[in-house]
Amino acid sequence: MTRLLPLLFLSPFVFAENKLFEKAAECSALPDNKQLVVKSSIKSLKKEWEELTENVTSKALARAFEELKRLDSDYQVEHIFFEKITEDKSGVETKHVKARLLLNAVKDCKQENRTIASNEVHKLNTLELNIGNASTLTLNISPPLRAKRELKLNDTSISNEKVFGAKFGQSFESVEAQYGRFSLVWPLGKNKLALLGRNHAFYFENNALSGYRYSSSLLPVSLNNKIEIVSENVSLEVKNGDAVNLADGISESELKSLKQEFKHLEFLSVGDAINDETILKVESLAIGKVNFGLSKLDLSCINANNISELPNLDSLNLIDFFDQKGKRNLLSGCNQQFVFSARGHLRAIELLEPWSVNNSMLFASEPSLNAFGNWRLFGLEKDVTLKQLKKLGKINVFMGVAEFSSSDGGWSGHFYLDDNRLVSGEIEVHTF
Repeated sequence: MTRLLPLLFLSPFVFAENKLFEKAAECSALPDNKQLVVKSSIKSLKKEWEELTENVTSKALARAFEELKRLDSDYQVEHIFFEKITEDKSGVETKHVKARLLLNAVKDCKQENRTIASNEVHKLNTLELNIGNASTLTLNISPPLRAKRELKLNDTSISNEKVFGAKFGQSFESVEAQYGRFSLVWPLGKNKLALLGRNHAFYFENNALSGYRYSSSLLPVSLNNKIEIVSENVSLEVKNGDAVNLADGISESELKSLKQEFKHLEFLSVGDAINDETILKVESLAIGKVNFGLSKLDLSCINANNISELPNLDSLNLIDFFDQKGKRNLLSGCNQQFVFSARGHLRAIELLEPWSVNNSMLFASEPSLNAFGNWRLFGLEKDVTLKQLKKLGKINVFMGVAEFSSSDGGWSGHFYLDDNRLVSGEIEVHTF
């Protein structure tokens, strides 16, 4: 009994910790309307945007609870905003995600059970901006995008007669069925450019496979980093000799055999720091016809004043690709990237800045490619002022970024600004 007395005596002096409430908790703001802004950031060379966003959200929530320990009131989540930055230094690209978590000092919450614990980061990931009274929308994009098969290669060898088991002259449909699907398909009028991963390009002229190109830098960096990675043990077949693995260094005898076998082959000397030597590797390879004049592209641009006016995207002339999460995306000729869920429903739209084609082998002969126009959508376009954005709904400007929610509740998102003009943006599509 004597051991319990000190605990019983101290218990009246144990104070309850301040709580963090969800946005739906129906709280009353304190008279002085104290607002707490919690910031966090994270960088990575290898992680994808989704994983970085989740990590930076967890970091922001942890910091919020550290701040709550020194404050004298409960707080409620207003919203969380992410800024994604790509940094390119000496050819090395780093992803940088910044988060800002906005909290308001509150009291008298009607739904006291709507709280957020320090380990409930998922409640921030699903946080919605205040979109007012949302109306019911019927999207003109049903049925969802066609489902595609999984990419699977049964043959990973390359010769002058066939690539990964597909023979030159085969139709696009038969090759696609043989591989399961492509990572990217780029329509070129009657022709097509298709990619497996980021390094293997296939040319289809009048629907027949007419050429193949391998390179470690096929696409522009900004587009290349969006495409899924396909890691396969690819080998070059040599008549009357052993196959040569693309990932390995090349000996003098293999170099001679490859030059005799393939006409359009380039090599690169690579330093091996571990063994303190220089090795030779295949830099690029071309078989058949590989130049279709990419400057004469005819990609569709999407014109819609609101979500309900979006057309059936599957029927348009768009670049079709899969990202590293296996999600399907469509890219228009006006830098509009449509992101779909696994079930084929539109979930987000990215409005992209103009991108350079420098250091891209596919565009080596077209350094000033102008196939892509500036983005425009929902009555907005690149370089319009904030005044135009205000006409469409509610905005909140903070540190060069305008957070937005449409009046009809159909979409929300944020836009990056330069001198109060819209440069690029990310839109989340709301379905009800």
